[in-house]
Amino acid sequence: MYYRASILSVALAASVHAAIIRVPGDQPTIQAGLDSASEGDTVSVAPGTYAGAGNKNLDFLGRNLVLESEQGQEATVIDCEGWGRGLSFHSGERAASMVSGFTVTGGKEHYSGGVHCEFSDPTFTDCTIAGNNAASGDGGGVSCIRSSATFIHCDIRDNTAADHAGGVRCLESAPTFINCAITGNRATFGGGGVGSVESDLTITGCTIASNTTTDSHGGGIAIFDVDPSTIAITNCTIAGNRAIHGDGGALWIFALATNPKFTNCIFWGNSPNEVSGAHHYLGDPTITYCDIEGGWDGVGNIEIDPLFISLPGFANLLRPGSPCIDAGDPSIEDGISDRHPRWPGWVPNGVRSDMGAYGGPGNRGWLR
Repeated sequence: MYYRASILSVALAASVHAAIIRVPGDQPTIQAGLDSASEGDTVSVAPGTYAGAGNKNLDFLGRNLVLESEQGQEATVIDCEGWGRGLSFHSGERAASMVSGFTVTGGKEHYSGGVHCEFSDPTFTDCTIAGNNAASGDGGGVSCIRSSATFIHCDIRDNTAADHAGGVRCLESAPTFINCAITGNRATFGGGGVGSVESDLTITGCTIASNTTTDSHGGGIAIFDVDPSTIAITNCTIAGNRAIHGDGGALWIFALATNPKFTNCIFWGNSPNEVSGAHHYLGDPTITYCDIEGGWDGVGNIEIDPLFISLPGFANLLRPGSPCIDAGDPSIEDGISDRHPRWPGWVPNGVRSDMGAYGGPGNRGWLR
């Protein structure tokens, strides 16, 4: 895959003498492989389900390592079996600390059920983080605390949180999500999909769909900011999320000094409404070149059924004739246009950016 190959090549080039430790060939467990590695080494994991001691609560111990699977996330599973986390980064690891090609499931902790990043900035590519639980706190799938973690082409789904942020929790952090799917997550309070508190949040080319809050606001995304933060959400599809006993099915904002920006996005089919919140001062979101059910004042915005269609590997794709095709910001072009022979639902149209998750400069990342 494009992003994975480029990131891993940079990591390997940076360490000419890096070793490869194989699990279970050289070491019996994943943690044993990590423990035996030196800065810049790669721990390569064979296909299988890895459970029990040494295969959860995985810790890079502050070193920049690459943890990769040999055959990808469907074939390589870290199963926490209902207790503990999959991975915990808490010792200042940087972006060169990478995890690629795993499914992390069955995690259960009081907070941060699947993956925890605190004072660390790791990179995740081609991972599935699913079926994890924050039993009495926030962040069912992923938790970022004072972290600038990066997630590229990751599937964060079906995680739960007893409090906030069923899928992703961000606290005083600056995480980046590119070409990710954040779907089917559930929280009791704000942020079924994503809960952001005092964070600089960048989400590009992602689907945020079918997430739920049961007792509060922000089925898809909940943003809480009192101090200035930078929030940029571009070319995302935010659809089918629910705030069952709250407001802002797609997006809820409590922001006194933040002006979240949404560009080239689709807000559609969220319940009970699309955007709401107690936003004051600079807190009103800037929404431009978006398709938003119920309408929203802003340059280039429309209110027309986006005509979604789902094909294998592509949920909420735009079918031929969708009003969202070539309707994004005219200064932004798609990385590949919809006439590309490998693009599903091929239709002849221009290079101007489409609205939604499959438009914009990074849309080639969806072709794996």
